[in-house]
Amino acid sequence: MLQKLLPTTLPNWSFKMKITVPLYRQALHRYRNSVQGARRALELVQTTMPSQLQLETEQIPPTNRTIGGISSGHTLTCEVISTLKTNSRTVLYFHGGAYIMSNPKLHRNMTCQLSLLSQCRVVVPEYRKAPDNPYPSALLDAVSTYLYLIDQQDPESIILCGDSAGGGLALSLALYLRDHDLPLPAGIAVMSPWLDLTHSLPSFALHSYDWLPPKSQDPQWIIPGRRSQYYTLSDAMNTHPYVSPLFATENKKPLPPTLIQVGDQERLRDESIVFACSRFPQTSLQLYEDQVHVFQTFASYGEKQSIHAFESIANFVNDPKSLGVSAVDRDCNTTEIPREQLLQRVQQGKRLVEKRAQEQCFKKAMVLPRLPNLALYRC
Repeated sequence: MLQKLLPTTLPNWSFKMKITVPLYRQALHRYRNSVQGARRALELVQTTMPSQLQLETEQIPPTNRTIGGISSGHTLTCEVISTLKTNSRTVLYFHGGAYIMSNPKLHRNMTCQLSLLSQCRVVVPEYRKAPDNPYPSALLDAVSTYLYLIDQQDPESIILCGDSAGGGLALSLALYLRDHDLPLPAGIAVMSPWLDLTHSLPSFALHSYDWLPPKSQDPQWIIPGRRSQYYTLSDAMNTHPYVSPLFATENKKPLPPTLIQVGDQERLRDESIVFACSRFPQTSLQLYEDQVHVFQTFASYGEKQSIHAFESIANFVNDPKSLGVSAVDRDCNTTEIPREQLLQRVQQGKRLVEKRAQEQCFKKAMVLPRLPNLALYRC
């Protein structure tokens, strides 16, 4: 497992993943410079609602809280998914989509699976999206939803969950609650969370097998040197802990038990490693061999590791506790890994990125300048 933490060979994927991942990659790369194009492409995704689940909607009133002087003033709609024998737990789930796209309906393959396995009620808010509604709109909607829920039930019966940007939003919400001395949930479980909007760690550059595209260059919204993300209005905001939880630090009030799952072939891998092994070393981390960004979505295809990951999260939801740091191989065998060893791998990746940059500079320096037209100098 550890020999593959830096991608050197094609991942050992199932046949379905060998077909699907390149298709996802091609679609996202094609529309990475167009918000509307990406949204239209995502709308083609088909979702189903299992007959053993119930689907309702609920309206969440705005909170009177402000972030950066901005108030919510927005009523949002939530999907509520439950089983016929739902237990007392509630999962507050934030869907992914780079803060710019997707919705609760398009994430039902994730939320329904989680509800079935955990037997919990799953609440999925339709939080506002950038670039039309940049930070802090999504976080304000997350705060509103959580405060609405704890008016109805004990915070110790709530688990925060999410994938990708939604995973980052779940952790941002937890940090906000901690910093403002509000009741914390029982636990946090996130899948491939986006924790660093600066893309400062090496896996983002090195892991080209992942289906996530590189940075957007959308001329309508992206301004080189000033704004590199749709979610924030300025790059100066990208290191704020509520935007990029990777830059948060521990304080006297610890976060609740936290589980992060991440694929070892995905671009966002190192963010989770540094967060769990350095910034918040009480965090549990599960690193899945050969897997890509939000690989859990392939559970509906029967992908063995994806099913294992969902079962692990479902168990955590009902019994949030520390699980340590472990690697999960293709056969779902689990091996504990020292946190220091994973941090060393990140450093190894940084050196590789630096080496490649130096080689690229050398290649550019070796390009000979064009000779002038000597005919102009003949007598």
